[in-house]
Amino acid sequence: WYEEQEDKNKNKCIIATMKDTVQNIIATFENHYTRGQLQESNTPGKPGNTMAKNEEPAIDAEKYRKIVGKIMYLVCKLMPEAANAARDLARHFTNPGPEQWKELARFVGYLKKHQDDIKLTIRKPSEL
Repeated sequence: WYEEQEDKNKNKCIIATMKDTVQNIIATFENHYTRGQLQESNTPGKPGNTMAKNEEPAIDAEKYRKIVGKIMYLVCKLMPEAANAARDLARHFTNPGPEQWKELARFVGYLKKHQDDIKLTIRKPSEL
C-alpha cells in the first residue's frame, strides 16, 4: 500500500495509499444507502458540530459499525485530518439513528470526492 517515488524536487519519498479500502467503504455504503444518490462533500464532518445521542431504536447498527470500523482503520493509517469526524461517528456505535447515518453519508461523500487525493507522503527532513 506504499511505493517509493520522487517528489517534484527529485527527492526520494514514500507515498502510502489505500485505494482499495476507500473504494470498499464507498461501495459498502452505497449498497446499503437507500436515500437517493450519495452526495459528495468538501469536509468529512460538520465543523464545530457534535452529534446528539440517538434516543430512538437503532437503525441497522451492525452495518453502521462495519462501515465506521473501516473508516477508523483508514483514519489511523492515512487521514489524521479526519480523526475528529471518525471519532464522532464511533461514539454512536451502539445506537445509530438518522442523524448518525446522515453524518456517515457526509463522510463517505468526502471519501468519494477526494478518493484520488487520500494519501500520506513521507519525506526525509531537509535539515537534520
